[in-house]
Amino acid sequence: MGETAAFAVDGKASTKYLNFDGVGSGLMIALPQSQVIRSIDFTTANDFIERDPTRYTLYGANSDLAWGDAGWAAIVGTAANTNLSVIRGSTTTVTFNNNTAYSHYKLVFNAVRGNTTTVQIADVNLGSGLVGRSVDFSKGDIDGDGIANGTTPLTIRGKTITELADAQQGV
Repeated sequence: MGETAAFAVDGKASTKYLNFDGVGSGLMIALPQSQVIRSIDFTTANDFIERDPTRYTLYGANSDLAWGDAGWAAIVGTAANTNLSVIRGSTTTVTFNNNTAYSHYKLVFNAVRGNTTTVQIADVNLGSGLVGRSVDFSKGDIDGDGIANGTTPLTIRGKTITELADAQQGV
């Protein structure tokens, strides 16, 4: 079982997303409806502090775009600091100005702590900064309706979290 992007949004500090593409890699997250994001919680992974992302850029869109599509709007357009601790499993919240609701978000990791070509993060939570209904991925409320296992699943690159987990386990 790999350490895929699905682990970055599972709400668990004990799992992680590991990407050997390193700097410039990241996540694409589709929400069931447009939401204003004003903060992100980052949780450090279990090992190798040199893989911690130290800088990030956040983009938004209201349609399903490819990673390299020019239609992404910069929300945090300069490589902002993640402010991650060197303590494993610790969570740091970063805040930023944003008043535009988007249904799709692209998070790019622009730098890592050490001299490596690998990036890792245990958890990324956009839910802490949602305006209106909060989406708590860790409790299974994936559509913000306050009910665990909501009817509109969170997707990463067109695959639901369940589909990604099933693929990892060979289901």
